[in-house]
Amino acid sequence: MEIQLQVAQAQDRSEIAALIHGSTNAWYRQHGMGDIFSAGAESCGLFVDVYQQLDAGHHWIARDEQGAICGSCFFHPRETHLGLGIMNVHPDYFGRGIARRLLAKADELAGDLPVRLLSSALNLDSYSLYQRGGFTPYALYQDMAIPVPSQGLELPRLTRGQVRAARLDDLPAILQLERELLGIERQRDIAYFLNDTSGLWRVAVWELDGRIGGYLASVAHPASRMLGPGCCHGEEIALELLGWMLDHHHRGATPVVLVPTPCSALSQAVLRWGGRICELHIAQVKGQAQPPGGVVMPSFLPESG
Repeated sequence: MEIQLQVAQAQDRSEIAALIHGSTNAWYRQHGMGDIFSAGAESCGLFVDVYQQLDAGHHWIARDEQGAICGSCFFHPRETHLGLGIMNVHPDYFGRGIARRLLAKADELAGDLPVRLLSSALNLDSYSLYQRGGFTPYALYQDMAIPVPSQGLELPRLTRGQVRAARLDDLPAILQLERELLGIERQRDIAYFLNDTSGLWRVAVWELDGRIGGYLASVAHPASRMLGPGCCHGEEIALELLGWMLDHHHRGATPVVLVPTPCSALSQAVLRWGGRICELHIAQVKGQAQPPGGVVMPSFLPESG
């Protein structure tokens, strides 16, 4: 069977959303777990929409001879690297090399830049694919689901700083923080979060004496309810950012945050809040990556490995 790769078009949105929804849920069900996407397939149009708004023309799909979409991958070009977003292959097409061809497209689009991604530690087939493709793990994260009471949270302050809603003029300080702690830059992403007026995204910063020492973004949508991306200088700052965002953006819900495995005080505190570890994710890079500093909390939308 001949498979053709091409750039996704606007009219492909519903079919791609169904592919993301169906293939992801099928993989988790096959491995004895529940559906990741509990809302309908149309909810996964969120991924198409966000990447289209951020990176028009960088979403590639695979079509079979009958024209059906059997694979999809979002590519996210940034100033310092290429991000590899969510990749899906229809279950009926597993083992036919579609994921390998989509991964090769990343090399073509990246040029001399590193390629970064997050992958589930549960999916050893994907892990093997990335290893064969030349990727190296550089960080391990615990996915922690945190139930938030409908009345919100009352958590003690741990630092002298304060957490507040981010403003547009915080953009330079957030970018500088990411350059320092992650060695990357992604101005379009941060500006996208800060300029959102839909209520889908929120951004908070931790500030002390006029200096920003941490930030955290958050998305609240049926297809993705997650804290991140974000980074900060220490675990107490991370806890204050998490507490603020849970209280202001996720009351009555159970969002997920990725906590670096070395941050034991942070993960222990989240467990005391009622959080549970539901999965592990591995940050991988093809090329060079600066070891993460401070506390880094990545996300899947957009990819922020």
